[in-house]
Amino acid sequence: MSEENKATYRFEITGIDCANCAAKLESKIAEIEGISNVSLSFMNNSLTYDCNHDDGKKIEEAVRALAAKEEPDAVITAKGHSHHHHHHDEEHHHEHGEHYECDHEHHHDHEEAETATYRFEITGIDCANCAAKLESKIAEIEGISNVSLSFMNNSLTYDCNHDDGKKIEEAVRALAAKEEPDAVITSKGHSHHHHHDEEHHHDHEVSEERPVHETELTRKYRITGLDCADCAAKLEGKLAEAEGVSAVNISFMTSTLRFDCKDEDLAKAEEQIRAITAKEEPEAVIEKFPEKTSTETVKKEEPKTDPMLIRLIVGAVLFVCGLFLSGNLQTAVMLIAYLILGYDVLYKAVKGIGRGQVFDEHFLMAVATCAAIYLQDFKEAAGVMLFY
Repeated sequence: MSEENKATYRFEITGIDCANCAAKLESKIAEIEGISNVSLSFMNNSLTYDCNHDDGKKIEEAVRALAAKEEPDAVITAKGHSHHHHHHDEEHHHEHGEHYECDHEHHHDHEEAETATYRFEITGIDCANCAAKLESKIAEIEGISNVSLSFMNNSLTYDCNHDDGKKIEEAVRALAAKEEPDAVITSKGHSHHHHHDEEHHHDHEVSEERPVHETELTRKYRITGLDCADCAAKLEGKLAEAEGVSAVNISFMTSTLRFDCKDEDLAKAEEQIRAITAKEEPEAVIEKFPEKTSTETVKKEEPKTDPMLIRLIVGAVLFVCGLFLSGNLQTAVMLIAYLILGYDVLYKAVKGIGRGQVFDEHFLMAVATCAAIYLQDFKEAAGVMLFY
């Protein structure tokens, strides 16, 4: 997709029955050729995606046709789109209403606050309904906007003032820990929207950095935990004020901190730098680069084994073996297969009841299979859990 002619399209979408249906439709839409960054929010009745502006009408027709096929009751209403044009290496963003004609007259929004879009990977959520409920709760946090939590893509994005970024992230993590204790949130960086007479969008996951010249006084450290290059640049400015240091440089791309300092001032300078960093970027970690030796060897990472795959294989083998057995031995083998395959489903069902989510898919699976066990149809219980 050409960045020169990229556009984000927004729609209101209603008539979808549940969050699971929304997640499935989102997954189908993402398969359309030429489309990217699809986000369908069941709670907010919103659909957004990116595509080439020249293909906008064709892709919208494809989206509407797919929605009509997968969700006949869905109603899609266009809410306009926004362009990202690049002139002189700067990105200009302007909005359009529900029509597609554009004479390239730039309308620039001027805001005082510096806003940013924060992106996270989020895993450990049980189902699309749980994701939709958590999305709705996050949207209630003060200072946050444009919340989108995709169960299918394991992604969470939201907008907020950059100065409030850490505070709001803490609130999001606390809320997720309360509502979905098993959820794991991993930061994927954020992008800023700076307003200087025009709106410029800068993504700080990739940045061009100035060359660094090292001398015999240069000290080198590894620094991790910084959110973006903009944060690194601000911290670099603060560290430059420390007494006894000069030529301070932080490379966000290589996670490297360099500064010049005399040997006799090093201990004091390092103490100041750690204190300033702890104040400005509490999650940042500074450590000395380990000295490499000639005998140092690189350990190959062993391939990870998927526990779920092992469970499926063991459960399937026991289930097939049980089909050729009879009596108490068959009962025992089928029950073992059932527990291996479904212990986590039963656990999540009980946990869901404790949170008031009585009729989620785990609860229904537990009821169905426990009913089969009650009727002494152990093959049915193990088979249903295996194919689930």
